[in-house]
Amino acid sequence: MGTQYVITAAHCTIGADPSNIMVQVGDTSLGTSFEASSMTVAVSQIINHPNYDSTTLNNDISVLKLATALPFDTLPNIKPACLPNAGATFPGSGVVSGWGTIESGGYANSWLHEVNITIFEDGNCGSMNSQMTDAMMCAGLMAGGKDSCQGD
Repeated sequence: MGTQYVITAAHCTIGADPSNIMVQVGDTSLGTSFEASSMTVAVSQIINHPNYDSTTLNNDISVLKLATALPFDTLPNIKPACLPNAGATFPGSGVVSGWGTIESGGYANSWLHEVNITIFEDGNCGSMNSQMTDAMMCAGLMAGGKDSCQGD
């Protein structure tokens, strides 16, 4: 099952048609041909969280079912996401990666970026505490300046 599904944000897929979405996997630079073993895969189904709320962004998660399974065994750059062990506690470290902007309102990138962040305990999200729900996690730096951005 894990070779045919990709997780993304529901605010990116709500109202979208699966035939208009393609997923690029295994790539690190979208502007360079043949720099990595990668492939583009069609999406056959969008499964948005049934309780997604576009006003609060609560349950902002979507699962994309790919039209074909990913070949984890033959393409070395395509790997499943690493998940924490059951019972993991926070705060803890994490990594955000993506081709999104590196500043609010900035331009999208053609190369994959990553940033190391801290995942905070529930109720420890500073000024954002009042906007957090049980379906959300708080991550970044308490001082600000490191987090995901548009397009990640």
